[in-house]
Amino acid sequence: MVKQMYIEEYGVFGGFVLLAIIFAFAAIFTSFLVRAKAPYKEKNSTYECGVRPDGDAQIKFPIKYYMTAILFIVFEVEAVFILPWAVYFKKLGLAAFVSGVVFVFILFLGWGYAMKRDFFDYKK
Repeated sequence: MVKQMYIEEYGVFGGFVLLAIIFAFAAIFTSFLVRAKAPYKEKNSTYECGVRPDGDAQIKFPIKYYMTAILFIVFEVEAVFILPWAVYFKKLGLAAFVSGVVFVFILFLGWGYAMKRDFFDYKK
């Protein structure tokens, strides 16, 4: 009985995952079948509103704000963890309160470190 329920509940999900994988590989295989066989310079050049491109399209440029982006991601993940904690704050008790305070304290230590090391000084 339990094994039958297991198959009924997860069999559909497994079938869906299998079909998704098959579809992904079929799409990749089909793209190799229908792609252009003989690329040439004009076809591979960058299109700029009918004007001939000036220089190479693949240029390197400095990324000055990468640390801000990384810190943004860290604090967004922190928000994902803090939100459920805040919703059930009254039901969780003292241990959850202490762990939440320690979590936020560690985050602010990281923020202070970033400020001390001038991660937000974009003129460097």
